[in-house]
Amino acid sequence: IDKAISDAISLDMNTIIVPLSYEGGAIFRSASLPAATKELDILQYLLEKARASSLYVYGVYDLTPEILTDSTPMTKVDSESLDEVYAALKELASGYAVDGILLDGYYYPGEDSYAAYKADGAGMGYDNYLYQSSYKLVKTAADAIADGSAGIQIGLAVDAVWAN
Repeated sequence: IDKAISDAISLDMNTIIVPLSYEGGAIFRSASLPAATKELDILQYLLEKARASSLYVYGVYDLTPEILTDSTPMTKVDSESLDEVYAALKELASGYAVDGILLDGYYYPGEDSYAAYKADGAGMGYDNYLYQSSYKLVKTAADAIADGSAGIQIGLAVDAVWAN
């Protein structure tokens, strides 16, 4: 972390963008998510070092259904998984002074998405089910961040799209 901060400064950068998970764990302290390490609150350390160097800090939060929520892989977007996402992101936003959070992994077609569609969304059309699942996931995440700290910037991390 110290070298990354030093390198950013030497390159005249003003922002650090960091993934908020590492090796299946969160880099921030959370009551609902497993920690990447128990020895160090990585995000807090990064924030302290970045602030001392006048750097902005943005975190990238992966909403991919395979990311661990409450130590169990999320296999579908349902009220339970949305509640877990809400709790984790509100906790993050209220506990850490990040400048912004970028949401990634919100495009929901997981391995079990068709089975979830058959169980929960049959009749609305599979494409519509996928759209609604992604929408609910992003909306819940954005609401949680805003409820945790109204001053945090919220955005989407997007992949390049070369076709209409």
